[in-house]
Amino acid sequence: MSICCGFLNLRRALCSNNHMKPAHIPGTLIAAALSTLLAACGSEFDAAAPQTIAGNTTAPSEAGQPQSPSVDPASQAVKPNSEGYTQSKITFPSCYNPASTSGETVGAHACSWSFNALKLQSLISQRLPLVQSPFIATHNSFNSSAYPGLSSSGDPNHTLSIGDQLALGMSGLELDVHWIFHAASQRFAPVICHGVGASQGHVGCTPQDRLLADGLKEIRAFLDKPESAGTVLLIDIENALQAYVPPNGSEVSIEGHNEAATLMKEILGVKVFLPAEAGKCNSINPTTFTKQQVLDAGKQVVIIGGCGAGTVWPTVVFDMPRKQKANDGFDAKTCEADFFAAADYRSTFTRIWHDSTRLSSVAIQGLKPIDVTELAAMVKCGLHQPSLDQLTVGDPRLPVTVWSWDVAHPKPATSAQCASMASNGRWRNGNCAQTISYACRAGDQWKITSSTGAWALGRNVCEAAGMKFDLPRTAADNLKLNEARAVAKADSVWINWSDTTGQGNFGVPPAQ
Repeated sequence: MSICCGFLNLRRALCSNNHMKPAHIPGTLIAAALSTLLAACGSEFDAAAPQTIAGNTTAPSEAGQPQSPSVDPASQAVKPNSEGYTQSKITFPSCYNPASTSGETVGAHACSWSFNALKLQSLISQRLPLVQSPFIATHNSFNSSAYPGLSSSGDPNHTLSIGDQLALGMSGLELDVHWIFHAASQRFAPVICHGVGASQGHVGCTPQDRLLADGLKEIRAFLDKPESAGTVLLIDIENALQAYVPPNGSEVSIEGHNEAATLMKEILGVKVFLPAEAGKCNSINPTTFTKQQVLDAGKQVVIIGGCGAGTVWPTVVFDMPRKQKANDGFDAKTCEADFFAAADYRSTFTRIWHDSTRLSSVAIQGLKPIDVTELAAMVKCGLHQPSLDQLTVGDPRLPVTVWSWDVAHPKPATSAQCASMASNGRWRNGNCAQTISYACRAGDQWKITSSTGAWALGRNVCEAAGMKFDLPRTAADNLKLNEARAVAKADSVWINWSDTTGQGNFGVPPAQ
């Protein structure tokens, strides 16, 4: 038996002893001692029998801020804040360096603050519908000068390979799949290339471009790495699986669709989340579908690409309603209201892409890069899929995709650490025994307690006021909490997330 558990059992024995009734012990002393003990015991408390705290019940203040709960120790237990957490966890790599904002090499990026903070942030939205779960992506992910000798090397969207883009933390990829003659194969095949549609002869694609199979193998190699466990990847197929009919016509290729879908199923294999109903076009509802559903099925990849054709395509590829546009300058003040209505961010899947190629600059007027300022605004507004061009190692845009953790946080620690929102609206980890206010949720609104205490008592404090001890799940939700914190004039407030082992083992937060 550990020392912590021994002390807990001793306390239970004292409180049940006829010569030491709970009423004989000052409530404030018990609460303070328990708070300190909980902080010292860390994760052991969750496994121990329910504990109790003492005090007098008080109503919320006139300002609407909940006060400390207090309950008879014989009648109500302290409820662990971690109840409802799943086994899925993110653990810091041994090389984790929170002082490194982004890695100087592809391999070192996995040790950086932005990479690990973004992975932790992805856990928060794991149980939320896709309209609250952004996928930071690359546009025309395949079209890279990393593959010399192809059409892409002369007019690329990227300099990094698909594998390197994934290693930098991208959770969305776009593959343009054309049905053209392939020189090495000496036949028509699904090819990934940047070109116009079939009715215009697939201009821009060449017989030397890469096969779809080659791109899929890169993706599978990334997913097979142990560090990729828990990643949910959204693959967007731009479907150009039509045959050119001169002089300006096209014809849907059943053969092309069947072969492309078969390759996806065979190469990505057990990693693919498959449509439930065969023989029909299956559609994903982004207001209800979650990443957790994918992981619960033991899968990691969702492929969207419209209804397509043939018999194999609908067994692998989903349709999903989206509203999307090329970037012509994102209006941060209105969240691009001239194109996206406010309701779009809640009801459909929104996407903005940047195309840096010469081919697209001729076809589409007014194209602009998605720079640091615009990407930060897109994240704040709740855009679901910003699709970047020219992703680089050490890309300054990557850190701004993190709306939650403060720079250099979470800091590594050997003891249990708990999360709080600081005065800048960002999260920090620290000693769970600190005495600060709590963030309580009431529907879509946040209330900050005027009373203070250790992190472990957060659930009881909020529930006593008829609310829930919680944490923000989206950038917009985080802004609301920060506004409530500022109104309450609290320098920092506890939020319901903790690393109960001190080793970066943050689990999926409880459901809302």
